[in-house]
Amino acid sequence: MAAAAVVAFLLLRPSGDVMSPDQLLRGGSQGVDAEGVSQVIALSPVEGDLVPADSVAFVWRSVEPEALYRFTVTDRNGDELWSSSIADTMATLTLTEGLRRGGEYFWYVDALLSEGRSATTGIQRFRTEP
Repeated sequence: MAAAAVVAFLLLRPSGDVMSPDQLLRGGSQGVDAEGVSQVIALSPVEGDLVPADSVAFVWRSVEPEALYRFTVTDRNGDELWSSSIADTMATLTLTEGLRRGGEYFWYVDALLSEGRSATTGIQRFRTEP
């Protein structure tokens, strides 16, 4: 019964809006913006969050098992404070790694996906507590 519903759903979808079976059955973990660019979902800190300065945990959703992520933090002038290529969906920074109390910062994750595709969280702003 469920297989028939999946087949019917796929047949009735517009051809330009195709989802993989994995996205269909599990809901997927990445979105697509209005311009058709794949998105990595940023979970924490979200846009404008006020976070403790001593340790900030950055978390995003996995977009696929083989993805490689480039995690970057910049200051308000756009100067890169931290950047790392990782396979995990979490990174932690501390005061010793360039964050200041009462500072305004920006973070983003770019993902390199299979078949050369890419996805991004877009730029996320956060502030550290004074």
